[in-house]
Amino acid sequence: MLHQHERTSSNITGEINRIWQLSCQIYQDDKLQQLCLNWQNTYGLNVNLLLIFAIYQSQKSSLNTQLIHSAIEATNQFSQQHTQAIRKVRNSLKQNLPLNDYQAVKESVLNAELKCEALEQKACIQALFREDTNPATQSNKPLDIYLNLANNQLKSAEFIKLVESHLIQS
Repeated sequence: MLHQHERTSSNITGEINRIWQLSCQIYQDDKLQQLCLNWQNTYGLNVNLLLIFAIYQSQKSSLNTQLIHSAIEATNQFSQQHTQAIRKVRNSLKQNLPLNDYQAVKESVLNAELKCEALEQKACIQALFREDTNPATQSNKPLDIYLNLANNQLKSAEFIKLVESHLIQS
């Protein structure tokens, strides 16, 4: 986790890479993956935000609450403009092409979608580590903030427990 005095371009790039690698590792867990997809499909939550905020919350990282909100906005905006558009194309191809034609383009489209997922995370991390506007407003529960904004009924405990089990193994 980066601290105020460590916010250089190369350190932020390192943090972007670190979080991406952890997210990819954690997302391999079938139970966590199903929970992410369920929350995405049922509540409209962003899987990248779930993973990023769960990692930081598991690591007891303190983040500026204003920047958490900015990160949510930046990530959702990128997702709506790019990632979801590619996902829509992929789903359309899957439904409208013969299977062998779809198989021929599937990997390329999935790679483009995955690259957009990485760029979403980059937008989120960059927003989280802009200069603090008010360092007094910190939270070590960014996932709880995100879930409360989306739906007060969701609880982070099970999700955090799954993430922590993977972070301990790393």
